[in-house]
Amino acid sequence: MSDLRFVPDQSTPVIQFESAPVHNMLCSLCTLNQDHLDHISPWVDQMLGRITDEEKREAEIACGAVSHGRWTQARTLPEFIASLTAVEPERIVEEEFSQTLSKASHYLPGEELPSVEDLKSDEDLFVDLARRIMNAKEPDYWDEQETRERYAAFQKPTEYRDRLVGILNHFYESYLKQAWADAERSIGESVTAFRSVTVPSGSLEERLRFVTGRDFIPAVWLETLEKATTIVYVPSVHIGPYMILFDFDGTTAYLVGRARIPEGATVHSPALDRSDLLVRLEALSDGTRMKIIERAVEREAITTQDVMERLDLSQSSASRHLNQLAATGLLSVDGSERTKKYRINPQRIEDVCVGLRQLIEVQSTEGRRV
Repeated sequence: MSDLRFVPDQSTPVIQFESAPVHNMLCSLCTLNQDHLDHISPWVDQMLGRITDEEKREAEIACGAVSHGRWTQARTLPEFIASLTAVEPERIVEEEFSQTLSKASHYLPGEELPSVEDLKSDEDLFVDLARRIMNAKEPDYWDEQETRERYAAFQKPTEYRDRLVGILNHFYESYLKQAWADAERSIGESVTAFRSVTVPSGSLEERLRFVTGRDFIPAVWLETLEKATTIVYVPSVHIGPYMILFDFDGTTAYLVGRARIPEGATVHSPALDRSDLLVRLEALSDGTRMKIIERAVEREAITTQDVMERLDLSQSSASRHLNQLAATGLLSVDGSERTKKYRINPQRIEDVCVGLRQLIEVQSTEGRRV
């Protein structure tokens, strides 16, 4: 652990960098049931062409297993699965209800919340709380039947634990073992690169912007992360431009984002540089998103409502496109007001142009060597 690079300002959370295989592979599972996001990454696109609808639903169940990772020091997914098998089923279900309340405290600040025991004994109360959480996060993706099925599964703890273990085993043997073998080198290069730099001093938000490469950190995330003593940034090659606040046990928070090489690193990775470029090119490959870019160039700032009216889109569709453009940094986000405002980000546009020029130069050089 002596080679980790820590942020020197001890008044705010320490940031460290880990490949975290368990979190990394569970994150990959979480990307497989995000129908509201377009082309998250090439791996996700490939997987969605292979797995069944039932496997997509199972991936969502398995995604929740990350909250149980704090019980174990497992360094591999098989070790994690083995430790999960040994946990009392009732403890797993208890943690699931606790996680629901934890999400509620983040997304429903100031509201009086029920106890774990209340949720365990009242299905309608659990469903209503889950609905309000989802409406605060992504109102267009609420599924009452799925929530009631989840609650019913919690009523049979042993069956739920055994099903969770079976799902994790299936995905590991069928998909994740090979996916990790393919990704491990790039993830390691990203971790090494981050450890070779000193995260600039400043506010927690400024430091997280540097680490994630994002221009906007959700306020609700910052409120949570400010309570942590340690933030572990986990680079993923499957998450595309997005990021997940994956787990927080009151002390350590795991933040999963794209594997990349930060500014000032002494380590270089052509593969990750190309991947970073492809993420932004993917965002620009869609005709609707290009029209949104054009609209942003025309106006000082645009809103979701503006995009809906201009391009005749539903709210969910407009939000999906704006989120992807913001995630890639092509649009900057001003979330200081009640209505988010999106502006063109000239620096990120220039980064795409520079990346393309560098790629062409590399290809031309390699061509001359043939």
